[in-house]
Amino acid sequence: MAEEHYSYAAYSATGRLEAVVVDIQYGGLEDLRRARTTGNDTNQIVLLKLGQAPLLYKLSLLAEMGFRGVLLYVDPCDSPSDQSQMNKAFGVTLNPGGDPTTPGYPSIAGSYREERPNLTSLLVQPISASLAKRLLNVPSVGLGNLCTPLAMPAASERRTIRLSVDSNSVYKTVHNVCGFLRGKSNPDRYVLVGSRHDSWHKGTAADWRGGSAMMTQIITSLTNQARRGWEPDRTTVFCSWGGSALGNIGSFEWGEENRVVLQSHAVAYVSLHSPVRGTETLRSTASPSLLQLNTDIQKRQLQSCIRGGNCPGPNVSSLQLPGDVSFFANHLAVPAMEFAFEQTKEKSGFLCEAQFTAESPDTMDPLFEFHETIAKVKYHPSSHSMTLTRQPYSML
Repeated sequence: MAEEHYSYAAYSATGRLEAVVVDIQYGGLEDLRRARTTGNDTNQIVLLKLGQAPLLYKLSLLAEMGFRGVLLYVDPCDSPSDQSQMNKAFGVTLNPGGDPTTPGYPSIAGSYREERPNLTSLLVQPISASLAKRLLNVPSVGLGNLCTPLAMPAASERRTIRLSVDSNSVYKTVHNVCGFLRGKSNPDRYVLVGSRHDSWHKGTAADWRGGSAMMTQIITSLTNQARRGWEPDRTTVFCSWGGSALGNIGSFEWGEENRVVLQSHAVAYVSLHSPVRGTETLRSTASPSLLQLNTDIQKRQLQSCIRGGNCPGPNVSSLQLPGDVSFFANHLAVPAMEFAFEQTKEKSGFLCEAQFTAESPDTMDPLFEFHETIAKVKYHPSSHSMTLTRQPYSML
């Protein structure tokens, strides 16, 4: 798939629409009320920024209000200034998770399947910020003002455009790869270590291969120790998930198939989702029951890097985690934790819903120093005894 065609909204409705372009910013209630007063909802295509609220929630409001077309974009002010994405295309999925044809039950051989090629009545298409700027009739500004939020001027004449969305839904087999290292004291208690793999587009390789490389190295280190007689207290289950880009399909379906066992025996999920997203700060995220362990691990890492001179301060939160951890944390109440290097200027929110072609690890981290740091901090919960008490509602 060519770079210029890497722009999609998986499970969007299909069809054609000619309508007036309306700016609704982030899709807040006031923006939606203003859009309704400007004309006929069914004859408007809205320009919607990602961020501030979940995309699926905002799309559901637009569908209820009668809008028919949505153009998505990321405002340059919401991205790190040194990673300008003005001209970059991206993809999104409108799938909340799992196989849409088997909602609430595992997608295995013999399962009844519902025909659900589209998950919304809206025509949805992501566009670049530069194209959004043209549609908004935003005047050109100097390089020093790149971080002026994009918005349609009050006196601007609105454009009429034609939106065409043509996509085909086909059945494909998604593969997960799972292995385990049996525990000694509590073999029926599981620590899950999850990463993902993709092969449908070359641009996604840079996004997932860092996590896969870390998982491979952690497995190698643990198996080498096991050959020398060491055994973990709990069983460690390593999982590489398929179908992540289109709604975390592999992890959802595996979790649904093993729901009963996981709800009673899984004690933690260690996420290897996109471990190096930047090079400025080490950010850690954890469920409340794992916050202390998370903080202790990061303190040890800070002590070990003092002489190296590249020691980010502690940055621990319990915000929502993206990626394949979603089903385990939100549906099964399995405590989860994640470490990742990020850019300090990146705003927290829902920008991770945009799937840009990732920068290659060879470019961002040519010596793999940041990957090594993340692997070391994640090696601790995978290999050592953890004082974990499974709380009945230990949600993120």
